[in-house]
Amino acid sequence: MKIEKKVWPKYFQKIIDEETANPNIVSHGRIEITSHLNAGFMPDGYIIENIERIKDIPCTIVQGSRDWCTPEKYADILQEAYGANCTVTIVESGHLRTDPHMKSALRENMKSAHTKYSPPV
Repeated sequence: MKIEKKVWPKYFQKIIDEETANPNIVSHGRIEITSHLNAGFMPDGYIIENIERIKDIPCTIVQGSRDWCTPEKYADILQEAYGANCTVTIVESGHLRTDPHMKSALRENMKSAHTKYSPPV
């Protein structure tokens, strides 16, 4: 069923027009809808409350400074709870891994982790 554009409020028009130009809009919408329909992906505070179970696993957080989905303060909270085995890298990007700065930082962190934690050959 196609909804005619005239019934959409004016501020939705930009999203409708950009849908084909920016595939991330649709992906982001799917994530948001799934999260809201399921009351989030896990209960509030679940990771922090269970952090002792994973503290021995090295953790790297790559955080976008313009991330509206997961603001920077949550990376700080997680790093504080996790302790010395967790590092945080802040990059000039948003939430999506396809952002050029985020993509580059993720690749560099994965290369570093692979070098640091891979068993000798």
